[in-house]
Amino acid sequence: TIDLTLHYVAAGTGDLIATARCERRGRSISFVRGEVRAEDGTLVALATGSFKLIARQPTPAGA
Repeated sequence: TIDLTLHYVAAGTGDLIATARCERRGRSISFVRGEVRAEDGTLVALATGSFKLIARQPTPAGA
């Protein structure tokens, strides 16, 4: 994680629905945006982040 910002906008109760979207993906950095809403559609939280992309290493056999 290079940067992560979270804004709490309102109190949330009951079930909450979170969505996220990759806004732009480059060769080494990905920029994302997410939001959390209550069941009635009320915005509860907003998030933005920048993440460094790294290649996954294969899992050793037997691990």
